[in-house]
This record gives sequence, structure tokens and C-alpha cells, in this order.
Amino acid sequence: MQLARRGKKHEAAAAAVALAFASFGGFQADASLIQTFGPVTLETLGAGSFTVGDKTFSNFGLVSLSTGGALASTDDSITVAGGFVDGDPNQVYLDFQLSSLTAASGQTSNVGLSFQVDVNDPLLGVGLVSLTIAAPAVTGNGIASVGESVYNGTDIFDPVVANLNTTYDGTDFGVLQQQSVIDPPSQQFFVVKDLNVSGGVEGSAKISRVFQLYDQVVIPEPGTLLLVLAGVPVLAQRRRR
Repeated sequence: MQLARRGKKHEAAAAAVALAFASFGGFQADASLIQTFGPVTLETLGAGSFTVGDKTFSNFGLVSLSTGGALASTDDSITVAGGFVDGDPNQVYLDFQLSSLTAASGQTSNVGLSFQVDVNDPLLGVGLVSLTIAAPAVTGNGIASVGESVYNGTDIFDPVVANLNTTYDGTDFGVLQQQSVIDPPSQQFFVVKDLNVSGGVEGSAKISRVFQLYDQVVIPEPGTLLLVLAGVPVLAQRRRR
């Protein structure tokens, strides 16, 4: 289920993203983004993990493919950082920077990036994800795109709970940011990103930064949920009277 916007709280976070990651002017520092981790390269991170607030990010994987002489991305050319939007522990962001995802005329380059997210607070779950291409550079008939699938579990064999797609071709018709609801909220999920640049016949494309926002919500305790469900028949009976 795709969603353009979901509530004033997430709108405010998305607005902070727009300010901090100007679409055409590159990265602009903004006080609303509070970085608490990184940046570190995927090579340095290795098989390790890191935590931002109550979320642990682990099992990072990278696959790269290029054609036409484009430079292939490696784990030492991609960094990741993370933190909070406006210091809110329920608004966690990741910031991926790529130094070599670029394609000239007749070239293509693709990066497959995957990782696992675990919410460590048993009362909270991620209810919405947002994906942003920050400051893509495209000329001629080049194109840059980032797609993402979110699986409710630990690998690609688990159910898909969200699909996001962003693209930019140098015109005003590109989609630089997309959001998707996760319902019910998830406490453990696996993310697979597909980043692509193509120079076309006469052009170029480059992706230097990709931004991710996780918006979490409270999951009702089982006892609370049972009380709510138990009250439904009583309420229905009172209405009939």
C-alpha cells in the first residue's frame, strides 16, 4: 500500500528531510537531523551491526554490476550514518553516501544493497518507511532510480510488506521521495535496495546520497487488545437496545 503522506508528525519529518537533503543543491546541514552513528564504510562495518535508538541494523550485503566501462561500486565506496529527526526517537533516519555510483553515455551501473532492521522495544513497531534520492545529478537522457522492497522477517523469502520506487531523469516529473505504510507495524524486517544509474545514449547520471526514514508507532499490548475486543460485543448489544 503506497501512501503520499501519513499524519502531521511524518509530514514534519519529511519536511526536515527536504530541508536537509536539497534535491538539486546537494547536502545541506540542518539542525533537525541529529546524527548519532557514523558515517562508516560498509567495508569497516563488515559483518557487524549498529544501533540507533531502539533499532539495530545488521546483515549488510552488497552486490554491484556495471556495463560499458562504468566503475563498479565496492563496500569501501559506500558509507552509512544514522540518527534522529528533531531528536525524536520514533523518527530514525539512515543516510547512505555513494562515491562511485555514476554512469556516462553508454554506461550503466547497479548496486544491490540489503540489510536487516530489528526494533528492540517490544511495544513499538515501524509503521511507515520513506525513501529519498538526495541530490541526483542527471544530464541528457540519463536516468537515476532507487527501488526498495521490505520483507517482514529476515530474508527475501518472507512476505513483502512494502515496495517503494523513486526515479529522476532531469525533469520535473521524477519521483524523488516515496512513502509506504507497514500495516500491521513490523518489529523485524529485511530491506533490499536496487540503485541504478544509466547514461543513456547521450547523457550521464549519478546517485551520491540516499536517505531512509523509519516512523514507528506503539503496538497495543495483548492484554489491552483483548480488552478492546471484549468490549465490542457489549457495545453492539447496548446499541441494539
